[in-house]
Amino acid sequence: MFNMSKSHQFLYELVNTPSPSGYEEQVQSKWLNYVQPFADELRTDHAGNAYAILNPNAPFKVLIAGHADEIGFLVKSIDERGFIYVEKLGGISPANALGMEVTLHGEHGEVSGTFGTNAEHHGGAKEKITIDDLYIDIGATSKDEVMQYIRVGDPATYDVTPKTLLNQRISARGLIIVVALTS
Repeated sequence: MFNMSKSHQFLYELVNTPSPSGYEEQVQSKWLNYVQPFADELRTDHAGNAYAILNPNAPFKVLIAGHADEIGFLVKSIDERGFIYVEKLGGISPANALGMEVTLHGEHGEVSGTFGTNAEHHGGAKEKITIDDLYIDIGATSKDEVMQYIRVGDPATYDVTPKTLLNQRISARGLIIVVALTS
């Protein structure tokens, strides 16, 4: 790893902040706090957008935009065995989720889990996996145990640690572009 500047450290902190669609407030707040010293004006709107404005009266306007949300999931049900079933928040192939580690964001904190499916001979996923074929296993043995931590409507995100690649590039959840870092 190279010697990270303050801005590089902030980028890693930002991409480590969960922000599934509909739950972007925490990441937007971090971003607004970071850019405040550089902006003439900060704004938010009812659609969930956050703005940092520099030189608002300039005759020439430039917009740099990015998404604050990331692919995520929303708990839709919990079965009696303690398996958690979810809906997608954002566009993703459910086949990519199988075996992925996730973090569920409950009212009382975060809980780790892994996407699984029943074996084919037990009625599990067939050749084309759908979100209904998958469940999240947090290690609980019953619905009552899950309900101590997680409720229907709680969001979940992939548990992916940002990585610095060759040439000081970053791979992280929520990034839709390659960011080149310079020191």
